[in-house]
Amino acid sequence: MRRSANQYLKNIPGTAWSPIVGNLPQLLPDPLPYVQCLQKIHGNVFYARFELNRKSVFMLGPELTELVLMNRQKMFSNELGYLGQSKYLGEGGVMFQDGARHKTLRRGLNTAFKPRRLESYLDTMNTNIAEYVARWVEVSDVVDINEDLRHLALNIASNTIAGASLGNDTAHINTNFSGLIAAMAKAGPCLPGTAKWRALKQRAWLDDYFRSQISARLKGDGGDLFSNICRSAVEENLSEDDVVDNMIGMMAAAFETTASTLSFMLYALAKHPLWQDRLRAELFGLGTDGEIGYDELSSCVQTEWFFKECLRLYTPISFLPRRTIAPVLVEGLEIPSNTSVIVAPNFVHKMASVYPQPELFDPERFAPGRAEDKAHACAWVPFSKGAHTCMGMHFARMESFAFLYQVLGKLRIELIPEMTLSTRHVPIFQPSGKLPVRLARL
Repeated sequence: MRRSANQYLKNIPGTAWSPIVGNLPQLLPDPLPYVQCLQKIHGNVFYARFELNRKSVFMLGPELTELVLMNRQKMFSNELGYLGQSKYLGEGGVMFQDGARHKTLRRGLNTAFKPRRLESYLDTMNTNIAEYVARWVEVSDVVDINEDLRHLALNIASNTIAGASLGNDTAHINTNFSGLIAAMAKAGPCLPGTAKWRALKQRAWLDDYFRSQISARLKGDGGDLFSNICRSAVEENLSEDDVVDNMIGMMAAAFETTASTLSFMLYALAKHPLWQDRLRAELFGLGTDGEIGYDELSSCVQTEWFFKECLRLYTPISFLPRRTIAPVLVEGLEIPSNTSVIVAPNFVHKMASVYPQPELFDPERFAPGRAEDKAHACAWVPFSKGAHTCMGMHFARMESFAFLYQVLGKLRIELIPEMTLSTRHVPIFQPSGKLPVRLARL
């Protein structure tokens, strides 16, 4: 017998909600304080209500995060967890797959992220970054950089992933990808005129854009990620739909999350000038000329700490959804099959039991003598964990290091005291409006 909505999850603690919008008014502005408050009341397992008042069970802390993300007992589904979002980024995307299908796709895509491939992408990244840095140096006093960083991230994604300079299409593709990402977090049905309705049209345009190039990529010898994936697709017997869905997914991730990370890194450097000096000294102690090389990345020890601390404090993705495919007993509470569950990396990253003084910016917490991120397998999870760990993790790290090298070599990052940092948390945690920093020529 099917349970009524009132009976469903009756053994799981929850909180008051609006009959129309659930807990969205509390969750959308900044979900972390509300989730922290509910955890203090209910413990690590409780439900809240999202779109159309649907219940989702939060599973908090590194232990439960590991249970879900590592998924050793095969009790959680990625595909079913992302049903609402996958139609925008592509249902064939590797992050939306489970089991054998996921393994096949990942094997076909992974070849594009091997060290030799990453090294070839670095030259393109360096060229793109150099163009923007030269422009900022010429202006000498740059104060409105947030939009520039979005365009830089999009251009790098376009050139390294798609292997094409967007030129006049930059603004259009920016709008299309931004619309797709935003629609994934919108409540309500997909009706004409709504953001969800527009996003499906934007998705169709991007689909045509990538699909039209597959044949040429197969005939050519391009070293970009798109061409590499097209060739791997033939070897792994992947369809054109698979290629297109995964290209759109990777472009969206490389664009939005990277733009967020670059912005927050500049903000952190402006707030903490001593770390700016430390990174500048380390990066230019490498002895490279003008741009960082692939072999030097492993020598950037303090830069690594800084990168990890920025992602801990400014985690781009607040929630990772899954759906149970079997009943799960957690901390004495049974979560039924076919239940939406959520793990929250940002919550883990702000736990005082994992990271003492979690609101303090302290990259040395990642130094070998402390290694707070090693306290648990899922203490640091900005790129998820387990079989669905982000394939672009090393790509993002390489891009961030290359960006820091060139910016710190020619510019000083200063905080603008009369401005405050304005942010939005959904669908991606990122600055909104002007970034309160100034770039000044050294």
